[in-house]
Amino acid sequence: MASKYSSNNSLVAKCLVLLLILHVSSLAIGQSAVRESEFLNQSTAQSNSAALTEYALDFGYDLAGEQLSIDGVAQGLVRFETNLDIYHNQPIQAASVGTPTVPDVAISDQQEINSCWHNQEGTVEYYWSDLEQNTKQLQIDEVLGIADGVVDFDCAIAVKENGRASVLYTNGSDLKAGQIAFASSLYVNGDEWHTRTIFEGLEITNIELAITPNQLEWGVFRDNNGALHRVNYTGAFWQTGLIDAGPVGPDFELEITSDGQIHVMYTKNSQAILMTIIENQINHQIVAQGENLHHDIGLTLDGAELLQLFTSRIQDDQTLVRIERSLANQDNQLSLTPDYILSSDLTDTISSDMVFGDFNGDGFTDLVHAEADASTQTLISNGRVSIFFGSVDGLSLFQGHSWEGVSDAQMLGNSLAVGDFNGDGLDDIAIGSPGANSNDGMVQFAFGSVSGLAVSLSSVSGVSEIPTAGEKFGYCVEAVDDLNSDGNDELLVCSIDYEQGSDTGKVELFSGGDSSSIWSKMDSPNQMLQGSNFGQSVSADGDLNGDGLADLVIGNTGDMFDSSGFSSVEVRYGSPTGYATNPDRSYQSISAGTLFGYHVEIINDLNDDGFDELFISEPYNTSGPFNSGNVWVFYGNSAGIADQPSTRIVGDANN
Repeated sequence: MASKYSSNNSLVAKCLVLLLILHVSSLAIGQSAVRESEFLNQSTAQSNSAALTEYALDFGYDLAGEQLSIDGVAQGLVRFETNLDIYHNQPIQAASVGTPTVPDVAISDQQEINSCWHNQEGTVEYYWSDLEQNTKQLQIDEVLGIADGVVDFDCAIAVKENGRASVLYTNGSDLKAGQIAFASSLYVNGDEWHTRTIFEGLEITNIELAITPNQLEWGVFRDNNGALHRVNYTGAFWQTGLIDAGPVGPDFELEITSDGQIHVMYTKNSQAILMTIIENQINHQIVAQGENLHHDIGLTLDGAELLQLFTSRIQDDQTLVRIERSLANQDNQLSLTPDYILSSDLTDTISSDMVFGDFNGDGFTDLVHAEADASTQTLISNGRVSIFFGSVDGLSLFQGHSWEGVSDAQMLGNSLAVGDFNGDGLDDIAIGSPGANSNDGMVQFAFGSVSGLAVSLSSVSGVSEIPTAGEKFGYCVEAVDDLNSDGNDELLVCSIDYEQGSDTGKVELFSGGDSSSIWSKMDSPNQMLQGSNFGQSVSADGDLNGDGLADLVIGNTGDMFDSSGFSSVEVRYGSPTGYATNPDRSYQSISAGTLFGYHVEIINDLNDDGFDELFISEPYNTSGPFNSGNVWVFYGNSAGIADQPSTRIVGDANN
């Protein structure tokens, strides 16, 4: 990329040399008998290559997972990390030759390093090196320099499959292209560069270059007005075109896949934009946005040619880097093959809920699994909740222990919630049993400790007492991040069969505490709109308006067995006292029987603007095929969420 000349730029200093980074892979041994300071002082030329002669290697990381005896270490495990790779600096141009700009580097398929740069005095230079440390340096061209009033210099390099390097570079207000010609009977004086001017009369600040699968050059450049242009070679001539009138940021990226997909990433108007060209079809996608977004970005392809994106932002004098990594590939990512399969030893039961937390403080995530309709101890649908502890070897396939309901139809585990309710730094779990005491319902707790969760469940004053008859207290439980700043998380509890007048369903908020204290009820919502079951679904998992407090979304609708009637969703913003009686935002369905709000979920910030988003499902919406369903997406903002959804996802098949 370009380096703009300035009298304050350190590149002007005549004492500087151009440093080319040569990468040498090294082994990261699982155990080491050598202190770090001693290791760093060793010459890499004295590394144990003799001990590795039995291995046919292309790269050092090919040894990952092997056990080696090396440097006095017996059967050391070669770890998969490559963070101990060694980098060497090698000067390749003396200061007396010229003042270099920022170089561009490309690695060939033969692992040969190719680099180009401007000397501000008026030359374009090329450097090459292979794995045997053979090197060569050539002058590509003589161009205008700082003495001619030039302030913008840039050179981009790419290498074809045959090892030939191509370059794009600036010459004052012109853009030039060059390709190396190897020494042959025609070029008896050795390798030389062929160059030509392909664009005139435009001050160019930055250039990127790549090679298409047809082995043709395809480049992107930015002018001093901030417009972004493309330039590509057809095999017969060069052609150019405008990508974006801008102004775009000075940093942009170009990647081309083996099947010819062209990806260009750049910033404009506080947005990071990804442009994709597939067979002359152009698509633009905003991948990040926000007023603090910085123009420094990154784009690369992994081993499966999936895009990996990097964006940056500057906020409160800190630079933050965000990585967007595709999970479509299995390599080092998500596998299609499960590592663990937990099978129930009971018949005619299904999983009702599953949550994760570190309940014993060992740093490993544990799994709690509920089967609310499980039948044990000669009881029917009493329910069972089991815990599986995590460890350095992964998740245990054996139950740490389990809790079982003590009466028919108790439905222990119909809902689970994980939070630090007593403020001791360990995760606790709340368990709902809506069928307990002939459908009165009950909520019980297992508090975390260094020895794990207690064998017996605890009742807590203020929240575990027998509620109003038949209201199914504990139908849902939801942990809420500490609202009142007392160090304890709060707990939401739904009573799905609560009835008062025309209202059905109730959601209550309780302030957390330890097992011996009396938990007090905080400000809690009332049902305000039409709907069959207030609390059919709840979510308090995020912050929609960015005030640092968890917000609450409640779905008020029927279920899959009875979808009749109109539905609604109510939104309340968090406060130190809880949630207001009346909603801050509400949505009423205008169609009966669609189950609008059957599932609601606050999702972590998707568009990188600092606000979480809200998803609302409507499984029986028929905008597409009959009962194909919709998911409505509302983006958060400083005022909360909008009256209308930002987008919707429409089902494509009958339900």
